[in-house]
Amino acid sequence: MFWSVRNRILVPISTAVGMGIVLSTYFNIQGIVQNENQRIQTQMDDLFTTLAGTSFPLQRSVLVQVEQISGVHLMVLGEQTAETSFREDEAVQKLLEQIPLSPKSSPLPSVHVAGMDYTVFKKNIPARQMTLLAFYPRQQLLDAIRRAIYPQIISGAITLLAVCGLVVCISGNVTSPMQKLKEHLARIAEGDFSESVNDRQDEIGQLICSINEMANRLRVYEQKIRSQEKLLTLDQMGGGIAHQMRNSITGCRLALDFHKQCCDADRESLEVANRQLVFMEEFQKRFLSMARDNNRQRSRIDLGRIVAEYAKLLLPFARHVRVELSVTVPDFPVWILGNESLIQQMTSNLVINAIEAAGSDPDAPPGQVDIRITSQSSRAEMQVIDSGTGIDASVESQIFDPLVTTKADGVGLGLAIVKQSIEEHDGQIEWRRQDGRTSFVIQIPLFDDRSRET
Repeated sequence: MFWSVRNRILVPISTAVGMGIVLSTYFNIQGIVQNENQRIQTQMDDLFTTLAGTSFPLQRSVLVQVEQISGVHLMVLGEQTAETSFREDEAVQKLLEQIPLSPKSSPLPSVHVAGMDYTVFKKNIPARQMTLLAFYPRQQLLDAIRRAIYPQIISGAITLLAVCGLVVCISGNVTSPMQKLKEHLARIAEGDFSESVNDRQDEIGQLICSINEMANRLRVYEQKIRSQEKLLTLDQMGGGIAHQMRNSITGCRLALDFHKQCCDADRESLEVANRQLVFMEEFQKRFLSMARDNNRQRSRIDLGRIVAEYAKLLLPFARHVRVELSVTVPDFPVWILGNESLIQQMTSNLVINAIEAAGSDPDAPPGQVDIRITSQSSRAEMQVIDSGTGIDASVESQIFDPLVTTKADGVGLGLAIVKQSIEEHDGQIEWRRQDGRTSFVIQIPLFDDRSRET
């Protein structure tokens, strides 16, 4: 059965407070009754002492005056006489039959006289040969007790209401944000990973922070899963596409070899075309199977040499689209632990994208693409800078996701492949737009003697 947090807090606390108030009131009433009885007993003793010490006769008129002063009915019993302050003609003998004799003043069982209940106090005075009876109205005792009890009951009720109100406020302060958290978690379950506003500095605030962190991680995981799903789909298509590409590439290479043997042509251009086809033949074997082959062999390679050599293959394409391609590498080797084919593939995708972005129409100034290799502390850095118009704002946050592109004839795989290749080399990539140029910066750990070749 559902039991809200508010009830879980309110019921036990209000029950405990209520029981405490009831017990406190009960013991206070017991004390009040005891004190009131003691007070009455003392009053009766004082009254008997005063009457016993008088020398004048205790006649009815005197007893009536004493009653008016003390509020206590009196009766004096002599050997043959009986005087009383009761104004009605009472059956004294019948009253006396209800009262046992006692040698000292003490409260006796109550009696009913003239329609009222009285507690009877009796005292024998041998010196005057009389017995004094005092009839204390029980109604006065009850009124005194009520006057003492009512404040207790009222204060207890007010205390209970105040505690209940305070508990409701406190529980509301807890349940209200919990309800918001419930709604937030429901939104997360529906795929909305936006953060919840957190303005609390307590445990609930920490819980909100944890849920917001969870939402951020789920958003990242969702993006990765979607990327993996796209790559898996491409992987499943890869077999058929690779087979068709292999046949076409083999035919192109045979035709080029035959042309080189039979014709006196520009052998440098033919050599570049042949090397491109060789690279394409190797690349097509793994182009769409990258999701299932993550354990490629790595060895110590010179990043500057590989990038510089492969950039030469792209010079004809750069000249064709009026782009000046420059490569700057240090005079010393930049050793990394990597896979040469993946580095070539990464360079190809980045540089071709940069050349296409910097390419211009015949009436505009030539574009510029700069490739820079540097070595900084424990990391090798590669920058590819182009003078193009930059990345479309609509895809800035998704440029490394598969199948995301703004090109009319693009597939959206280039940068996704680059990112995966860099991650396989324990590196990272970022891009920035500064001073009218777009720069992609790659950092890969340098090779040292403690690195193990895999």
